Amino acid sequence: MEKDFNFFVNKDKLTSASQFVTGLQIKELANVPTEHELYQNVPGNTEKLILNECLVNLGIPGVEHFFTKEPKSNVVLIINGTPCPFSEDRASFEAIVKLAFPNKPITGENVGFTVSYSKGPEENISGVMSPGTSVMVINLMQFNVTATHKS
Repeated sequence: MEKDFNFFVNKDKLTSASQFVTGLQIKELANVPTEHELYQNVPGNTEKLILNECLVNLGIPGVEHFFTKEPKSNVVLIINGTPCPFSEDRASFEAIVKLAFPNKPITGENVGFTVSYSKGPEENISGVMSPGTSVMVINLMQFNVTATHKS
């Protein structure tokens, strides 16, 4: 006997035959555009961002409730203490460096940067970035960028 797993998205009741589903699968079942953000209501009146590739266990006792939001149109990142408007859900190392040093080349001989961040979303609260990487961003997330000399 197979069990169906009930859950809600934006107050609409949905059912899945699978206990484990991805954020993308939840959006598809709810007919929500894939670029929308998906959040799970969790006990304690908090919410958890569910990325498209994140697995969600619908088999935990109780019925899961999710809601969606349109993608972020603009957030403000704090880069080296300066507020910088930003319109993406993710920020690359290169984008952060360009915002911090708009007139300085980011590549070249003896050119390097150190990028650290804090006050980020649950998926990446704090850390250090390296070239070619990106992180999810939220409003008022802080970045410190310093120019370094390669030896």
